[in-house]
Amino acid sequence: MVLFHLAARVGGIYANATQKPDFYRDNVLINTHVLDAAVDVGVEYVFVMGTGCAYPKRLEGQVLYEEAQEAQRAVPTWWAAK
Repeated sequence: MVLFHLAARVGGIYANATQKPDFYRDNVLINTHVLDAAVDVGVEYVFVMGTGCAYPKRLEGQVLYEEAQEAQRAVPTWWAAK
């Protein structure tokens, strides 16, 4: 069984700037619940989708390869919650 995980709490610029702890908490909980449920039903593979917002603006428009150092430097609060 395969799971594609795209769920997240998202918001606009104002919401992200004023509710950081709430976004962090909610996204950690979403991921925890999704993965716990996946284990419970025997999911073998989980594909987690992200967003370009996870990376610094200076990388905008660049092709990022998984092996590249730049691709490994997501915005700290985003990658920690994901």
